[in-house]
Amino acid sequence: MVIIIFLFSGIRPIEIFPGLAGCLGKGGGWFADGVEGFYYSPGLPSSAYEIDILFSHTSLDFGTEYDFVGSSINRRIRIYLAGERIKTGDIPITQAGDTLPGSSYPEIIYLGTAEFKNQRIMLGFGYSFNKIGMGLVINYNEAYLYRYYGRGVSFDMGAGFMAEKLLVSLSLHNLCPMGINWTNGFREWMDYRVNLSMGYKFLFSKNMINGIYGGVGVDYIKGNKWYPHIGFVMVIGKYVKLTGGYDGLGINFGIGFTSRGVMLDYAYSTRREINGNHSFSVGWKR
Repeated sequence: MVIIIFLFSGIRPIEIFPGLAGCLGKGGGWFADGVEGFYYSPGLPSSAYEIDILFSHTSLDFGTEYDFVGSSINRRIRIYLAGERIKTGDIPITQAGDTLPGSSYPEIIYLGTAEFKNQRIMLGFGYSFNKIGMGLVINYNEAYLYRYYGRGVSFDMGAGFMAEKLLVSLSLHNLCPMGINWTNGFREWMDYRVNLSMGYKFLFSKNMINGIYGGVGVDYIKGNKWYPHIGFVMVIGKYVKLTGGYDGLGINFGIGFTSRGVMLDYAYSTRREINGNHSFSVGWKR
């Protein structure tokens, strides 16, 4: 279910990502195994699944769409490969002209419309020993707007501890020492993000409920921006999971079905900037 990171500072409408993680509000995003967990916290120990594949599509307001596809091999050494793409609807393109007579305001020249496209390829590696894990993700970022093109490399890294019921995770995202270089000569710096999260597994079985998972966490984004997170997952029977959470930007909730390794998932997120977004995911785990 939800959560992605918009890469470029200044173009950061919301955050979204597929799988359970989004509805957990980042508080316990790593309760989602495999691809989702690696995306959230690359340093956590290996998933319970050896191989998993995930595809997700998210629809937002104003004609914006987000697609994610990823796979991970989860052993003592973890390998993670994924790609994501976001495409907006048409954005008005303008530029400042001469100063209007008798004022200090420039004339606005309309140049037409264009889509903004942003895509990223992610290659990650993780290593687990005992109950401790660490990981690194290398991101190749590209963006297109009007006649301009930008690209650059960023890094995510993290470490984590996983006991029988307790999880602790520390991760750093969007480390971009060289910036994003655009063809018009502009260099854009990404806002790094630090996440600290803890989660607890309430392992019990009562009637139809097989377990409740809860988590809390906090994000710090460059610029002294703090976002708290809290979320839960309720496992009903063998096949159904209900999720909900708050991630500092809005409330998330969703439902997922899993049978014989096949996963179907839906999530809805409310946001301040827009009415909300719908996310649909399908995956396979072994």
